Amino acid sequence: MAKTIQVIRKVFATLFLLMVSSIVATGVYGYYYRQEIIQKFLAEANQQSSYPVEIGTVQLHVLKSFPHITLMLHKVAVKESPQGATDLLTAREVGCTLDVLQLLQGRYVLRHVSLAHGRLYLKADQKYWPVGKQPVSTPPQQGLTVRLQQVVLNDMEIAYRDQAQHHVVKAVQMQASLQWVATQLEVDLQGQGTIQGLQWQAMKWASNFPLSMRAALQYDQQQATWTLRTAQLQQGRARLTVKGSGSTAAAAPMELTLQGKKIALQLLLHCLPQSYQQQLQSYDWQGDLPCQATVCSAKGKSPSLQGTFTCHKSTLAVPSLKQPITWQKFSGKLLIPGLQHWEKAQLIINKITGTLSSSKIEGNFSLHNFNNPYLKGTTQITADLATLVPLLKGSTLRAAAGQLHWEGKLSTHLQQLGSS
Repeated sequence: MAKTIQVIRKVFATLFLLMVSSIVATGVYGYYYRQEIIQKFLAEANQQSSYPVEIGTVQLHVLKSFPHITLMLHKVAVKESPQGATDLLTAREVGCTLDVLQLLQGRYVLRHVSLAHGRLYLKADQKYWPVGKQPVSTPPQQGLTVRLQQVVLNDMEIAYRDQAQHHVVKAVQMQASLQWVATQLEVDLQGQGTIQGLQWQAMKWASNFPLSMRAALQYDQQQATWTLRTAQLQQGRARLTVKGSGSTAAAAPMELTLQGKKIALQLLLHCLPQSYQQQLQSYDWQGDLPCQATVCSAKGKSPSLQGTFTCHKSTLAVPSLKQPITWQKFSGKLLIPGLQHWEKAQLIINKITGTLSSSKIEGNFSLHNFNNPYLKGTTQITADLATLVPLLKGSTLRAAAGQLHWEGKLSTHLQQLGSS
């Protein structure tokens, strides 16, 4: 037993000495050759980049990512052109981690990248420096080789723009792990972010929408296809799960399935375009709305959306009433034949029943043309005047008795309804 303990001690002592020796050797190498490492890395990065790069200062860290070496670049700006005013990337700090074993052989293999406190500007027609310029099976060559295993974003604003879209998302803390298998890239993504603004053509959505996310996706570099195995977006109790596949080729087919759980109705109202929110901001709708939807597109066609939803119980506070209306279970569907043609969109509620004290309202509704929303429906109201009159705000009536039955059809623009 004593001999066994002695052998274990020797093994641990040897491992400790090896680790200390590695740290010291790496530190000595980094210290004596730091200027050469920095200058050669910057020269290779500028040579392989298609855009001018401006860097304030550079620091070399040995222990920060041992057994690798990290170059910390400060005040970085990547410009679209030498005279261009557009910055494709600005960051207060950019960390570049190099494989130390490859570095000892004169090869600069980039393993990890971190971006902090800045802005990344993406454009649809922009050609970016690829994640891997060589197949994974190819040994690293002399110079700089990109073999990213991890990308970290901290307080980075990401903006995307093309002819029809303009989106801005802030990555509060986001981390992506990357792994190449032949020509396929496996990515695991997790973190927290804030949607600061979404715009599709003339439609603008609400800003400052925080959420957390986890996603696993696969990209085939040779086939230019992607598969989203699973993605979970969470905001408070609400959770949205997304799966699907598609291609990065122009006008390629795509299919996504979405399933929402514990989606609060008030949260959905905040997700509506800003023009709708302004018309509905005086209404307070509480309740959960489980839903599921499919987004798909045939080759060369605009993506379409088909979704269904069910609400088991909810309440709606109306400005003219002292007490909210209680709604029982209702279901419906959302149809958008083309996401570029909002005038063809429809929101249909099959049957909805609500109660206000002893009064009752039943009906079905449909909303058409999301560019200029048009509301249609049929309504049946049975009002108990004795209990309804005291709930009316600003009413001059003190008391009433009897029942009022009313059936009618509704056909009006949502804007006119909101202003009436």
